[in-house]
Amino acid sequence: MEVKNSAHKTAIHHPFLAYLPLFVVAIFCVFFFDTFAILYNRWIKWDESLSHGLLVIGVFLFFLFKTLPWTARPQATWVYIVSYVLIAIGSSLWFLSHTLNISIIEQLILLSLFALTLGAIYGPSSAFTHRFLLALPIFAIPVWDQLTNFLVDLSSTVVGKLVRLVDMPAVIDGNSIFIPYGHILIADGCSGLRYLVIALAMGYIIGYMNRYSEKRMLVVLSIAGLVGLIANWIRIFLLIIVGYQSEMQSSLMADHEYFGWILFGVLCIPLIYFAPVVHKPLPDSTVTKTFPRAPHIILPIAVLAIGPALSFFFTPQPKITPWTDLLSAELIPTTPPNMPIPLLSPENGYRENAYVQASKNIYVQLDRYQRNRADEKLVPYIPHLFDKDTWITLESYSLSDTPGKISVLRKKNGKEPVAQLQWFDVGGYQSSSVGGAKLLQILALMKDKNHFMIVTLQSACESGSCEESIALLKKHASLIFKES
Repeated sequence: MEVKNSAHKTAIHHPFLAYLPLFVVAIFCVFFFDTFAILYNRWIKWDESLSHGLLVIGVFLFFLFKTLPWTARPQATWVYIVSYVLIAIGSSLWFLSHTLNISIIEQLILLSLFALTLGAIYGPSSAFTHRFLLALPIFAIPVWDQLTNFLVDLSSTVVGKLVRLVDMPAVIDGNSIFIPYGHILIADGCSGLRYLVIALAMGYIIGYMNRYSEKRMLVVLSIAGLVGLIANWIRIFLLIIVGYQSEMQSSLMADHEYFGWILFGVLCIPLIYFAPVVHKPLPDSTVTKTFPRAPHIILPIAVLAIGPALSFFFTPQPKITPWTDLLSAELIPTTPPNMPIPLLSPENGYRENAYVQASKNIYVQLDRYQRNRADEKLVPYIPHLFDKDTWITLESYSLSDTPGKISVLRKKNGKEPVAQLQWFDVGGYQSSSVGGAKLLQILALMKDKNHFMIVTLQSACESGSCEESIALLKKHASLIFKES
């Protein structure tokens, strides 16, 4: 009783210090307003994979409030110095990623910075005590979007096997399932990403509330993730059954959002109810509360302000330069040709297209970009570069001797394949993948390069074989641009 009374009296005499972690949250919102604004715009899009983001943040703030007041543990001088150096590095990295418009890195850095700041104020051991709580906002950050394509492929494979298992008359072609009465497409919205992330978040919250160990938390997250995926697979499979039985006339085929969440709830509620409860004392619940001294509060906040201060005083504007005539004189400019596979060029408002027909069976398309404003990305958001609802990739591989990736694609329910050679040029640096291009934009922007280009060569394969077409693509790739 004496310990509790002492802590209670201390909290009354120091109301600001008792709720200091919440004030640190407010400081972060002010310092890094632009990053939080981007996240907020994602959270309020209720049809997106982060529609649960506001709820996760609300739960995080509630749990943070329930842990207050935290206790400060005195540290050696070198520990404080190391903490301040790490905060300075993190804040500077935030400024760099913010300047380069790499949002996902900005957001992940803030998650680490928040833990580092509280660790500098209260001591690393105090922050480590609340490590599970401090990691909770990861479920409100769009890092999970990188799993979409993988989950679409996984869902297509699993559901395809289920359809074959029940001997339903269907043709399965990639992520498309053709039944006698219509076409069912397993698109990005059917990836199950929302169910996966929400299931993981729920499992994580249950693990935190029951104060699970790391080992038990990993088990819970594995089960939760599997349940989220299974819910999505069952949902798609049942929709295919309903579509077949109703000859695609059921209203469920057009409006199946609520059906999916009901199924998700049916699977999750029993698991939540039977989750084992672990009786452990709350962290620091039996420790006399001591509050940090003023220098240990002011110095971390001051160091934290380095990145926002740099962002406020130094916002370089992109250098707009005219496109030089890069194309070889051997190529004949034409009106936009009918590419064998129409490309889905990113919509960013600063696109300039140049089309060139290299020969009778070789087509070249250049999509060229440069930033007009500092808040634009050099490499724009590129979800897909062709219509995946219509075309399927048969094979894809990167080249070792020249930049680019060779892909062989075929129209769904079609026969004649098309060979494609494609690469990305970011300020003079080449990559065969979108992910590589996004990394190269860091180097390009640091060297004040403001041009980005997608180079695509296509050739319709003849007689079902693409060997000759691929050889022609490689040959013409070296003829597109002038010799420098």
